[in-house]
Amino acid sequence: MLNNFKGKITIGEAEPGVDERGGLPSASGLSRVAACPGSFQMESKSEVTDTSSPAAERGTRVHGVMEGLDIELSPDEELVAKEMMDYDTVLLDCAELIREVRMWYEWTDGERMFSGKIDVGGIDKVTGNTVLVNYKTGQGQEKVEGNWQAMAESLLFHRLFGNEGKSVVYSFNQPESPHGKVKTGTFTEEDLAAFEKKILSALHQSKADNPPLMPSESACRWCKGASICPAANWRVEDASNDGSKPLSKMSTENRSAVLTRQEAAFTLAKSIWDQRKAEARTLLEKNSGGIPGWGLRQGRTITKVNDVLRAYRAAMEKGISEEDFFGSCSISLTKLKGLFGDSKMVEDKLDGAISTSRTMGSIIKK
Repeated sequence: MLNNFKGKITIGEAEPGVDERGGLPSASGLSRVAACPGSFQMESKSEVTDTSSPAAERGTRVHGVMEGLDIELSPDEELVAKEMMDYDTVLLDCAELIREVRMWYEWTDGERMFSGKIDVGGIDKVTGNTVLVNYKTGQGQEKVEGNWQAMAESLLFHRLFGNEGKSVVYSFNQPESPHGKVKTGTFTEEDLAAFEKKILSALHQSKADNPPLMPSESACRWCKGASICPAANWRVEDASNDGSKPLSKMSTENRSAVLTRQEAAFTLAKSIWDQRKAEARTLLEKNSGGIPGWGLRQGRTITKVNDVLRAYRAAMEKGISEEDFFGSCSISLTKLKGLFGDSKMVEDKLDGAISTSRTMGSIIKK
């Protein structure tokens, strides 16, 4: 028993067809609850449902294979899954691995507070430390330290399975990420105890009769209640009252204030618009005349070659030259570096064969 933790941790399996999170916050959403305690209740008032995307579905397929399920992957997805397995070095000294287990943090009176589902974890038999790995497709995460999902999953797993006095080694395995293929960090029990206090404070605030609404880019980006949130809508309306005077006619101080307010409003307005579009799409799919003046255009068809080797052989049989064939192909530098496994080798071997361009400059905060 790790005595420096307050609540208790349990394992709960979901019934088929039931939200396995039980309508309560999960580790991946805790950062938003902390940024805006009122967001959880606002989401509960919203009828917006989770919508899937090709990227999300792709990530689900890759995760399924990592879990051991028999899922057919495209060559591109197989490469991602293989790289994830290759980077599992932090798990090598674990005697037993635990996969895809949802754990619950329960308060002292038995009330469930939040949950987290671990991709894979175990106890290092050499150091005694808890070791956790989170598989990420796409952009991934910049770092482990300060990441609420990483800290929440570490708290849950270490509290239930860990050795007292030992640390947690947490790793994001993310072969496609520009932030690095593997990001690893370490949490001590003191770190987790401090985090426990922070998340319990945020969760208790979220349960108040009138929890504070604190709209921001990070809080509203994935919040399903942003479109009906009065605080977010007020921020957008307030920024629109900055007047029509051009920046060149304003004082230096006012220029900065106007840009800051309107940048924040733009981000919030985009979150609201994205949600309204999702709602409208659902309504129009059921009834094409459900929103006067608006319609649903069929999505464009995306076709790509999944088997390049087969295409190459077919081109050779057709008598197409290698120069013409490869001239019609393209490969991203990121994927090429992944294949080589060495960024410097790619640059050395392909010196003169890589072109670089630059997009228009962006306005940024300094």
